[in-house]
Amino acid sequence: MNLIERQKRELSMANEMGDRAREGRAYGKLGAAYHNLEDFEQAIKYNKQCLNIAREMGDREEERRACCNLGKAYKCLGNFRQALEYYEQELGVAIDMGVEVKWQVRTEI
Repeated sequence: MNLIERQKRELSMANEMGDRAREGRAYGKLGAAYHNLEDFEQAIKYNKQCLNIAREMGDREEERRACCNLGKAYKCLGNFRQALEYYEQELGVAIDMGVEVKWQVRTEI
């Protein structure tokens, strides 16, 4: 069983248990797996699900991570305007959380 199949199974179990936080993490891991396969459209699909659940749950760290991953995926597709929007959201969440943001995040594009 490959990573994507394992994460889809994890997602299914999270859905069955009604564990939204676990479901969100599974979506994020699926997004990362598809990003590594350079299937950026799928990465975006799963990272948006992750982002929605993170916001619903109030999980600011997962929200920050999902915004970053969405920025990376859009950047890889050459959609720099959309990438910048997600990087700006990531920066805003990080600042709200009091997280020190490295210059690299701000100059990713």
